[in-house]
Amino acid sequence: MHGLLPRLGFFAENEDRIPYDYHEILASVAPRPMLVIAPSWDQYHAYEDVKKTVLEAKKVYGLYHSEDKLQLEGPEDYNRLSPDTKALMLKWAKENFVEESLKP
Repeated sequence: MHGLLPRLGFFAENEDRIPYDYHEILASVAPRPMLVIAPSWDQYHAYEDVKKTVLEAKKVYGLYHSEDKLQLEGPEDYNRLSPDTKALMLKWAKENFVEESLKP
């Protein structure tokens, strides 16, 4: 993200001309599982904006009948890897990848 910020300045007041949209990036992962964690006190992105982005990406997941594979979590926290966030990530990874790989 930070590597892109200086270049995004060229699009000030012309944000609609940025050559990509986050919902398209998220949708490109469909139908594979994805967890988006957007802390409510994030200093870089408003939770409601992230929520709208995830809802847009879910439309593509819907084409694969896999809307449930795109999950948004909004812990009441700021950007950090807290013990609760780490536990959430590990639980999600176990449910989505570890158990799948153990199936016969």
